[in-house]
Amino acid sequence: MLLLLESFGRGGAERVVLTTVAALDRTRFRPEVVHLFAPDGLAEECRALGVEVHGLGLRGPEDLVKGILAVRRMLRTRPGAVVHTH
Repeated sequence: MLLLLESFGRGGAERVVLTTVAALDRTRFRPEVVHLFAPDGLAEECRALGVEVHGLGLRGPEDLVKGILAVRRMLRTRPGAVVHTH
């Protein structure tokens, strides 16, 4: 399961993602967080839960195609993945 969001700072959506991955049944789901832009303030808290965090490091809208292609590559290596966007 990929949880995709703009950044992984300390805002509300980011806290929702952290709460979600903490509560997921790990026998059924292998959550990974993907954030497009910096900052990644909650990344370490997420990793402490055993969740991979992928920062794509996009600089702005001009990198959007780069981000789409990166997520597409991730999905190709994870057949049947659920993508939850925020």
